Amino acid sequence: ILALPKYYLGIPTGSLTSTNALKGSAGYIPPEYGMGGRLSTKGDVYSYGILLLELLTKRRPTEDMFVEEFNLQKWVAMNFPNKIMEVMDNSLLKDMNESEISK
Repeated sequence: ILALPKYYLGIPTGSLTSTNALKGSAGYIPPEYGMGGRLSTKGDVYSYGILLLELLTKRRPTEDMFVEEFNLQKWVAMNFPNKIMEVMDNSLLKDMNESEISK
């Protein structure tokens, strides 16, 4: 994988490094990483899911309402499916009626 930049970008592979150090933003990092879990593609899927929830709800996982064990995904799960309209970003729903959304 490290050879790809050499061929596509003209970057010598000697100037690239690979590290297993944990990097990321609070709220997007999978909880198991904080407990010493191994880095994996599952963590990428988790972070992508948080990003999708942020786009759909217009709420950041770092907002003040999310403290301790209460987080964005738990908030959405608590409201799914009966109160899902309460967590969705209204600007996404303005041209739809409830029957279209529930399909």
